[in-house]
Amino acid sequence: MNCKTHAELLAELTAKFGADLKNHVNQLNPNNNAYWRSRGYFERPDEWEEILEKEGVKHLNGRFV
Repeated sequence: MNCKTHAELLAELTAKFGADLKNHVNQLNPNNNAYWRSRGYFERPDEWEEILEKEGVKHLNGRFV
């Protein structure tokens, strides 16, 4: 099975579908400033994990789901 990293997949999809997809993916990633900017923050706040927990965003094995 050929397993690609997140970065490899993102690069491949960006090449195919352009910057719009990359921006969309970044807005869904709480580790990315684009996620927080799309929700009215200037950047990812220091207490970002606590904010996500309050909002009910689930964290599983180092990844948000």
